[in-house]
Amino acid sequence: MLVASATALALPHEPLAPQARADEPDELSWEHFATCLHCFGDFTEWVADSTAAWEKARRSAAEAGLVTDPPKEFSTLWFEAEDFPLRGKTWSVIEAERHAGRPVSGTGLLRGRYGHNAGFVRRSVTVLKAGAYRLWVRYWHLKGHHASFRVRVLPAQMVNYEFGWQTSAQGEWLNHRFDFAEHGRKQPVLSIKDEPTGFVWECTPLVELPAGPLGLELAGCIHSGSYTFRHVDCLVLTEDPLWMPGALVGSSGVAFPPGAVVPDLNVGGGAIRRPSLPAGTHAEARRPNASRSTRPPSAETVKLWDLWCARPGTRSSDRVPTAVRECWLDWRNHLLTRLANSDTPTLHLRRLARSHCFDSDWNLIGTPAQVAEEGQRLGGLDRSGKRWYQVIEAESMTESVAGWAVEKNSLSGGGERMRAHYCDGLAEMTSQIAIPHEGRYRLWVHHSRIKGYTNLFQIRLERKGDDAPKAFRFGEEPADSGGYRMIWSSHEVELSSGNLGIVLSKNRGKGPYAYRHVDRIILTDDTTWQPEGVREPPLTASEIRGWIGGNTGSETPQLAVWRAAHTWHGFDMSTTRPGPEDDVMPDTIALQVGTGEVVSALLHMANPSEQAVTMNPGTTGAASRALSWRVVAYTLSKPFGWQPMPLLRRRQLTVPPQCIASLWLTVDARKLPPGKHGAVLNLGPQSVDIVMDVESFDLEQHPSPLVGGWTRPYAFPEAWKTFADVGLDLIHGVMIPKPEMDALGIRLLNVTLRAPADAEHVRRVVGTTEAMGLSYSDWSWEVFDEPSDKTAAKWATGAKAVRDADPRVRIWCNPGDTNVCHTEAIRTMAPYIDVFCPFINHFGRWPDGEHAKQVGGIGQIKLFYTTPCAAEKAPHAPLDMLHLAEQAQRLERDGWDFFCLKNYYEYCNTPWDDVWSYHRDQAVSIYPGAGRQVISTRNLEALREAIRRWRRAEG
Repeated sequence: MLVASATALALPHEPLAPQARADEPDELSWEHFATCLHCFGDFTEWVADSTAAWEKARRSAAEAGLVTDPPKEFSTLWFEAEDFPLRGKTWSVIEAERHAGRPVSGTGLLRGRYGHNAGFVRRSVTVLKAGAYRLWVRYWHLKGHHASFRVRVLPAQMVNYEFGWQTSAQGEWLNHRFDFAEHGRKQPVLSIKDEPTGFVWECTPLVELPAGPLGLELAGCIHSGSYTFRHVDCLVLTEDPLWMPGALVGSSGVAFPPGAVVPDLNVGGGAIRRPSLPAGTHAEARRPNASRSTRPPSAETVKLWDLWCARPGTRSSDRVPTAVRECWLDWRNHLLTRLANSDTPTLHLRRLARSHCFDSDWNLIGTPAQVAEEGQRLGGLDRSGKRWYQVIEAESMTESVAGWAVEKNSLSGGGERMRAHYCDGLAEMTSQIAIPHEGRYRLWVHHSRIKGYTNLFQIRLERKGDDAPKAFRFGEEPADSGGYRMIWSSHEVELSSGNLGIVLSKNRGKGPYAYRHVDRIILTDDTTWQPEGVREPPLTASEIRGWIGGNTGSETPQLAVWRAAHTWHGFDMSTTRPGPEDDVMPDTIALQVGTGEVVSALLHMANPSEQAVTMNPGTTGAASRALSWRVVAYTLSKPFGWQPMPLLRRRQLTVPPQCIASLWLTVDARKLPPGKHGAVLNLGPQSVDIVMDVESFDLEQHPSPLVGGWTRPYAFPEAWKTFADVGLDLIHGVMIPKPEMDALGIRLLNVTLRAPADAEHVRRVVGTTEAMGLSYSDWSWEVFDEPSDKTAAKWATGAKAVRDADPRVRIWCNPGDTNVCHTEAIRTMAPYIDVFCPFINHFGRWPDGEHAKQVGGIGQIKLFYTTPCAAEKAPHAPLDMLHLAEQAQRLERDGWDFFCLKNYYEYCNTPWDDVWSYHRDQAVSIYPGAGRQVISTRNLEALREAIRRWRRAEG
């Protein structure tokens, strides 16, 4: 963990603590390999072709005590779907012993409405023994159709919850979609749609369940068509890891014969596997309660038990013998290579090929194909250093004629850019550089371009006494596509050596007009080089050795180490260089922090060698427990390419050849007394002293802002704790019981409840919240999102109905942009608003100030919101998070909200997929990790820092 939680969340059925593992995505992870039945099938196939390696690993595993005798019996629970208590009209029971001529396991089937979202049914279940269980479900498949549904294992208290917005911070132990096909995906994933009609068994990965009462939910979900009714027969929860309903018998006499891979959904070799129900099940299943039994290990489990005990991912790879670890890594590399090369003959492998993994060689997170392609690109960069280039940040130029202004912007190379008005009038900025030799050069300019508009400006290259400077025009023609974006434009030019003046100028425009935005200028003698994103040319070994200086002599290639002066600015592993304010090769890094605070620092390490450098960073010293480090990983974003965002808790770090790797340092002073405290950060043969200067400033004595990210945490306890740890105390979309709310420090739960049908509807909602222990001050009623001029009257009607039914209910209102929601609409809604969260531009666009003045006084709780979602993977996106606190202070608001900390369409893509996302405004700044852990990001840590700065300013 990064830091201890500010408040301990005591949950009655918190999941079993995962084994200590390094962070990685929750998709192609060691945990998934250890729990997925089909990954185990792939492993058995690999073992059959790698007998020598496996025999060596098997002997080592046995000697290390990894291989044990199989248990004499396993616990199994059998549920008939028709025994779920019904609610609403979306699910019904079909009483029959056969369906379409095929036998059912009990007395009928549970039938769900076709199409999207068919409601849910829930029942209680008691698990007598904590352990790892696999869930099997038998359902009807109709060829040419999908009938997707999900099964969740929930806290017992949720069984009796009436509304979908009621939940628990205990989370869920299992959430699996069956017969699933992604909805609206531009790159479809293989499904069983065209398989023959009949009953199908599908299983989940193993999941750790605690002993005691739990809830079991079966619900419809959004999915791709064509649609048909859902027909669910039975569910089997078993400890036997390799038991399977039905028989897929091969040459070995077990379910996984050598050479056979069992894919997802039990589509073996293209044929749907038919079930063969266990003896005695039919009679037991007719009882309304679950059939509980213990049974000896299945034939598959007995046959493959040694292999199962030593399967990849059963424990952390650094806690197994070398031969076992090498065996696992060989298999993983074999699997990832197959996935990257589209060697995916089965449904299971094709789905894995779209999943995301962490590549420790390059510190990348992506699909196997994405990671392989980027690794190949990085390894093939031209690092000869033969090109000359000069980067000029526009904001660093000298103003010669007023009219250009510095503007913060996360899309820009240095986090800032220059802006000039769209109207006519001269404005100029100048800079001087030295041209090294005569020849052909290419002038690159990074500037804005807007569909349908021009933003004409020019660059002049002039020398003293030159009567005919070279001038180049940019932004002259309107873009016909792309909306708003930053682009690179270039011109080739012949130059002689010597001093050269560069003049950025705007004067007369060309309609239709738009603001001129210029970020940076690059001049290079390599006319074939093209910039990518905001990257400069690649690092060279000579550059890196120059930063190291004379400090050499280690057998291990020494690294250039520097602390970034600007923690929240963007960087890149192949092109980032120390800036003039960075601390290069520091012996000591001093960090200022107040008692109760958490602060961050960024450390880069560059490797001059052609070989990767791998190390196990560690901390020592009296205050080492207050210092932690994480590896900065890169994810692929469609608009911004590979960007450094996730922060991974790892044991090992690799610095790629002639690239940089970055460590995110965190000092947690919540348990440190005032004074100076020391620790040492060990980086292989190098080390850096860390001095933590803790001032007597108790953050807990200062007020907290009300802050939300227009979302809820992921459905596991660590995610809720992370929200609390960062300081997010406004949650959207769900309500949790009062004890959990207090334990997490949550101050407001906001739910979109729509306009009430009648007063009784309001009373039902209020009664439900009271049953959860919530008071009126704990939650707010949102009628609908972003009311506008067109919908303000409708919003007011709904809000009035709530107010008339119960005037104590607090009503939330977040008017949209001022372009669509003007003063009169605000006046219409104002009498009913308790929590007011208008879009940010309501405070700044009205010359007379009357609108902003009126808006500023509305509501008992005063917030604002904005939408940095379009650029949450931009190089300098963390600066947007910091800016939120600055705006809240300037506007004297009680806090802020933003869209969005976590927004993705789960029925199309996972949060890790930012290439084939369903939403254009997908934004993810907090990720689900393996082992039900949370993976933080630079954005999330910037939000923590923004809250800290707000509290300091308010204090």
